[in-house]
Amino acid sequence: MQLLDTENLSLVPEYSKEPIIIQHHHSSSSITATPVTPTTLKDTTFTNEDFQSFVKTNLTNLKYELKSMAFSIETIMNPWTVIVNESSEIVWPISNDEELDNIEKLLDNRLIRNNQAIILSRSADINISDTIRRIMQQLFTDQFLRQYSYSGFKGKHKFSTLRCCRLLFDSLRKIKKFDAVPDVDIICALSKWMAQATNRIHKKESKSKN
Repeated sequence: MQLLDTENLSLVPEYSKEPIIIQHHHSSSSITATPVTPTTLKDTTFTNEDFQSFVKTNLTNLKYELKSMAFSIETIMNPWTVIVNESSEIVWPISNDEELDNIEKLLDNRLIRNNQAIILSRSADINISDTIRRIMQQLFTDQFLRQYSYSGFKGKHKFSTLRCCRLLFDSLRKIKKFDAVPDVDIICALSKWMAQATNRIHKKESKSKN
């Protein structure tokens, strides 16, 4: 709720001074919490812009808190999942054959592959094509990807036999709204994305010249 400040002719936020009672359904205890307010600013100088900035900051913090909670829940639901140590972490994107060989070896480890699939599944978008685009942009550079096609078409290297390909499918299956999407739909969207690698390179080069 906002009140009109007749002297400054600006909207001044009104905050409740009553504590918020948060009830736990699985416990007889309750938690009393005081509403978060921008205490660093006086009400008389707190403008609409200040309030919008305050809300935006807190929503951003909430966003990252929710992401952290989602990852914790995923770990609880899959107790065999572990976070691999830093020496086993994979650095993306792949830009040459040596990097591909090293990552393919790492992905042979089920725990590493599952951990990477969980991370990549957070790139979910509105549809399967956009989600594949976001994931593939993390995994490969276009310069490297243009050497591949899904089935090895036109003499290119075959992508479908790579563990990276399996990782992509695993990542998509961890996204609830895509867990029942037919493989053929995934393959179709993936093939189209890969086939446009050279065109994307040319577009980037044209933009850089301009």
